[in-house]
Amino acid sequence: MRTLTARCPTRIDLAGGTLDIWPLNMLVTGALTVNVAIDLWASAEVKDLAAGALAGPTARAEIRSEDQGVEEVWASAGSAPGETKLPLLAACARYMCAPYGDPEQGFALTTRCASPAGAGLGGSSSLAIAVLGALQSFLGRPVMPPDEMVLVARDLEALVLGIPTGTQDHIAATYGGAAAIRYGAGLSVREPLQVDLERLGSRLVVSYAGASRLSASTNWDMMKRAIEGGGGEGTARACLQSIASIAGEMRAALIEGDLDAAGALLGREWEVRQKLSPKVSTALIEKALAAARAGGALAGKVCGAGGGGCVVFVCKEGARGGVEKALAALSSEGIRLLPASPTRSGLQLAA
Repeated sequence: MRTLTARCPTRIDLAGGTLDIWPLNMLVTGALTVNVAIDLWASAEVKDLAAGALAGPTARAEIRSEDQGVEEVWASAGSAPGETKLPLLAACARYMCAPYGDPEQGFALTTRCASPAGAGLGGSSSLAIAVLGALQSFLGRPVMPPDEMVLVARDLEALVLGIPTGTQDHIAATYGGAAAIRYGAGLSVREPLQVDLERLGSRLVVSYAGASRLSASTNWDMMKRAIEGGGGEGTARACLQSIASIAGEMRAALIEGDLDAAGALLGREWEVRQKLSPKVSTALIEKALAAARAGGALAGKVCGAGGGGCVVFVCKEGARGGVEKALAALSSEGIRLLPASPTRSGLQLAA
């Protein structure tokens, strides 16, 4: 039987998160996101169904999400049901099958994601890219250019979530590495950053503070306030403008290899981001930030929308062990260290 596996990295947003969402990036001058792919992988495995599993008038699909603990059987592989506990997988399958009808051969699709639920690391976006890449190749569909796959995955997520979504997660999943992503009229432009990823990884610590309560709804709240509140001083739009400026400085610091400056900028971005919404932080996050600074972190910030999820820290030179020890002391309160390192790998397919 044929088997094909696709995997994608997740990401840490170092500066400029939220600015990847249209139309916020049209309202902010120099809108820019700086992120780096990390080796917490999202993967999708597709294989032919065994001959004994093919009974029925149409080719069927057996779907399993290992990390969610959900298994479903779709009677028609080309027409995923509307009632499903795996709506993103269903949307990806419909997109790949709808123009062509049922595939001749049924398939089994198994997915897994190393990023915890609600982590703010773009896990669902990475999974969408992995599933689209795997099904595209397995079903013999025309090959989408990478930028097109990014936009398709973004729009399918928006369809599932019911709100606008951005592209920085999908870009990191597709291309990997460190990048500055610029937004303007038309397609976003990814600038790969020549960064010593091993050195950067030696200064990064990622911790998980439990699933975010907010995620997409927080970004939607920020968007509404930025649009409705105008661009005066102290408004959401003014805060986003400050975040864009900090992201530009972060890009320069990474190119120059100045990780101390990058740490300071991470802290500045977090200070401004908290002004966008009082819900982006929690008591546990604040406790983790204080403990990490005492252990040798220059600064930290939440990944993604906040309200829980992951917090990334940039440590002083040689202080990573001290920061990890300080955070490990909070394990009984719900802080968990994640073994994550930067990676240059993007979407990978293997038969």
